[in-house]
Amino acid sequence: MKQIKFIIFILLIIFQISVPCYMLINLNFKLNNPNNKIIRLECEPRDPYDFMRGRYVTLNFKIDRINFTTMESLKDVTGDDFEKKYKKSIIYCILEEKNSFYIIKDMTFKKPDKNTLFIKSKFSYYDYYDKSITLLFDFNKYYMQEEYAKKAEEILRFNSNFETLNPTLVLVVDDDGNAYQKSLEVMGKSIEKYIDEELQKNKTKN
Repeated sequence: MKQIKFIIFILLIIFQISVPCYMLINLNFKLNNPNNKIIRLECEPRDPYDFMRGRYVTLNFKIDRINFTTMESLKDVTGDDFEKKYKKSIIYCILEEKNSFYIIKDMTFKKPDKNTLFIKSKFSYYDYYDKSITLLFDFNKYYMQEEYAKKAEEILRFNSNFETLNPTLVLVVDDDGNAYQKSLEVMGKSIEKYIDEELQKNKTKN
């Protein structure tokens, strides 16, 4: 009986180790798959605290809020349709590059072909005043080590020169519209490197 319990215990340990290892290997494969595309989204970070996931930066993107009446594929869709018919539907956002960043060119409820660059999103809110919708993306949380996350809050949330920081989320997108975080950049460098440099400057001044 003790031997069986010991074997079960060992198997549980192996399982607990193998799952995160598999996830890490799988993510690394997706990030380095040459068939995937790299895109850059202009974003506006803020920093809440999640007791279940530790420290992370929650991102707001320039493409979060869209006037859907300008989208060719949604010309027959109304605001009420979003609220009632498409509330839980996947919205495929077709992208195009503009000034080094990617913006939404069109949106559709039908999955585009693999020759089209698109990402998945979901409907969040419809504004009856300006006919816009707010989108939800599953890559809007960027995890950071606690010592970096707190500094990120100070730099990105309260800095008076926020626009000059040019916060950018770099994503890898596959043919199915799944997007995976590659890095969060500030002034063209990873936010971690930027924070390290700022901390070093402060030490030098002191």
